[in-house]
Amino acid sequence: MVFHIGLLHSVEHNANRGVRRQFGDSADVKVLMQPAGLFGVENNHWHTISIDVENAKLNALPLYLYPHSSWRGEIDQLQLRLQHFSLSGLAVHKLTASIPFLTYDAAKAVSMGTLQLRSAGTGTARIWVGAPGLQEFIARKYARLLRSVAIRISDGHIHLTADLNLLGSWLPIRGQFDLRVTHERFVYIANPVIILNHRPATAGLAEALINQVNPVLDTDLDLGLDRVFRLSNLQIEGNEVLFAGSLSLPVHVPLQHRKKVN
Repeated sequence: MVFHIGLLHSVEHNANRGVRRQFGDSADVKVLMQPAGLFGVENNHWHTISIDVENAKLNALPLYLYPHSSWRGEIDQLQLRLQHFSLSGLAVHKLTASIPFLTYDAAKAVSMGTLQLRSAGTGTARIWVGAPGLQEFIARKYARLLRSVAIRISDGHIHLTADLNLLGSWLPIRGQFDLRVTHERFVYIANPVIILNHRPATAGLAEALINQVNPVLDTDLDLGLDRVFRLSNLQIEGNEVLFAGSLSLPVHVPLQHRKKVN
C-alpha cells in the first residue's frame, strides 16, 4: 500500500509537470488522477484524470492525439476545467469538457513522465464568455467598423453601444440582438433592434448593417478550434453567453507537414 501511494504521488507529480508544459508556464495547473481499482496505477488504468487550469494564454486547445502502437494505458474519462484564460485573444470565463474512452502511451508515461494520448472518444464541452470578453473581441475584430464599443448582457439579450463608421462618418449606434448557431461553427446576430444616430433604423438599413458583421463568430477561425469543437447550441444566461457542443481531440500534425500542406 505504501508503494502504491508513493507511486501515485510520483505519477501525479510528473503529470502536473507535463501538463504545465502544454498549457504554458504562466498557467496555474493541477492534475488529479483516480486509479481504476486497487491496482489501477500498476496496470496503467485510470478511472478519471482531472486537469484544472487557470490564467492560461492559448491559441488553441493544446491536447492532441498521437496514434501509434505501443504499450497502452487506459483512461475511462478525462475531465478538463479551464478558468479565467484567453483563447485566441478572447477572454473566456470558463471551459469545461468531459472526454471518454482514452488510451495513452504507457511507455512514455513511465519512462519520461509524459502523458501522450493515442486515442479518445467524442466528449462534450461548454464555454462561458462574459460581456468583457465579447466587448474586447468585437472591438478588435471590427475595429475599422466600430469604435468605443460597450457590451452589456441582460434580460436574455446582447446590448451594444458604439460609434459606427458609415461612409467615413462616425455615427452613434445602439443595438439589442439575440444570437443563433448555424453549421456547428458560426454564430449569427439575430432579431436586431437598432438605433442609428438617435433614430430607429429601417428594416433595410438594419439588415445591411448586420450583414456586414455576420457571422459575428467562427469557432474554427476566430478561436482556433478547427476539428476540435462542434457548436450545437448557445444560451444567454445572466451576464454570460454559454456555448455548448461536442469536443473531439485532433490528431497532431507535425509542423513541417503543416507547412507542406499550406
